[in-house]
Amino acid sequence: TANLKLSEDETSKLHKIVYPARMDSEESSKLNKHLKPGSLFRFFWDFLSLVLILYYACSLPFRAAYFYDMNTNEALKVLAFDFFVDLFFVVDIVLRLTIFPYKSDGGIVVTRAELIRRKYYDTSFVKDLVASFPLEILCAVPSVGVKQILVLRLVHMVRVSRLVEYLLLMEDYLTGWDFRISSSLTLIGRMFTIYILVNHCYACIWFSLHRLLAPHRNVTWALT
Repeated sequence: TANLKLSEDETSKLHKIVYPARMDSEESSKLNKHLKPGSLFRFFWDFLSLVLILYYACSLPFRAAYFYDMNTNEALKVLAFDFFVDLFFVVDIVLRLTIFPYKSDGGIVVTRAELIRRKYYDTSFVKDLVASFPLEILCAVPSVGVKQILVLRLVHMVRVSRLVEYLLLMEDYLTGWDFRISSSLTLIGRMFTIYILVNHCYACIWFSLHRLLAPHRNVTWALT
């Protein structure tokens, strides 16, 4: 009885042994092979996600700290581009919640919709949802200033918490293509990336504190 129940679990190796034909037919009829983990499409999608996460990590604290010197027209141009970035991540949520398969701990590609949905709910759904809300729509509210939205968008930094996850994912892609890099080099690369971003955030925090203490002075210890 226990083995029968285990064979019905799509994440188990026993399921793959007992139902190979069913799995092949399901994959061919319901799943586009380009959506599988390790496919070229998934690589470019995940790589673009990584680039946009790095963009968030650099741009959000910088704009929140320096928004005093940004006029309304400049801020609107920035928010227009960021709106499309947010839309990309909204589409990413929908895909990961519905049709993006994932690999289980046993290396089995899980394609069943309910398992995909459950996995995403249990891992990153809440963080991604919070980090993808398009706050740019608040520009339509008269009482909310454009520059204040640049500060409110710091909530999107929640997505940056997944940076290491995406960096490790890129390493998995390279390994799957037999392009091997020393684990020590990849570790140094991850640490160096995090080090730069943390220092960038600290610098933005210090400048924003300076601006709060001396908002109307053009010449200070930070500005010349």
